[in-house]
Amino acid sequence: VAQAGKVRFLLECPPGPELWIDGRKVGTAGPSSVELSQGLHRVVLQIPPQHVPEALRLTSPDVSFVLN
Repeated sequence: VAQAGKVRFLLECPPGPELWIDGRKVGTAGPSSVELSQGLHRVVLQIPPQHVPEALRLTSPDVSFVLN
């Protein structure tokens, strides 16, 4: 996150997966937003075994993603 503030996310998938950031549940399928401080944050998609989607996409117009 380049600048602290409200960050919007869009999780495109069928119902089931949950979006977690820094250990906090932020949302589920569809749009969500959260206040984040400047810097790196851990993003986790929790997917129940009975609801594994064929495809999903997480996007945000407010941040860049880094995979490690």
